[in-house]
Amino acid sequence: MQFPASEFSSILIAAIFVQNVVFVMLLCSNNFFKTAKSPATGLIYSACITVCVTFASAGAWLVNRYLLVPFGLKFLAPFAFVLVIALLEVVAELLLIRFAPALHRRLGRLLPATAFNCAVLGIVFYNIQTSPRGFFGAVFYGFCAGLGYILAFMITAAAMKKLEYSNPPTAFGGLPIALITAGIMSMAFMGFMNIQILY
Repeated sequence: MQFPASEFSSILIAAIFVQNVVFVMLLCSNNFFKTAKSPATGLIYSACITVCVTFASAGAWLVNRYLLVPFGLKFLAPFAFVLVIALLEVVAELLLIRFAPALHRRLGRLLPATAFNCAVLGIVFYNIQTSPRGFFGAVFYGFCAGLGYILAFMITAAAMKKLEYSNPPTAFGGLPIALITAGIMSMAFMGFMNIQILY
């Protein structure tokens, strides 16, 4: 399938706003609030998510197109996609150890946590199984979905920073008020759901 350049903007808007991985698909909510407490670590984590989901989308598309579909093995897609993500994480670790040991030490446990994040697997499944965009379309959608994760993180981090200076009732302090805030932001993003973007 050909992928016209004119469709890039439609995929960009759809992946970031209409199908936002956090606020619309509700993936990765467990680690999301933990990283939002530390903006610097959270931004690095979000960047790792973006890189991971981009390469995982490429690998999963190739495996699906040239292995699963031709041999009638689509029922093995969950195992195949998890294996692709795990292999990419191992390769990334080895490359960082070899060429950027300081960066590897700084990232620490973020790489394994990123690779086995439900957002990565969820985006890969959605990307491969719902829209036949072709290879470049799948990779670009994965990248834009990662950008959507970064946007969601930045909005949530800013909201949680403001919550530090608020005075909610005791029962709503901490995580409950953060979840309520995220729910309100999710409703705002749900406003994009009826927008029909053809790509």
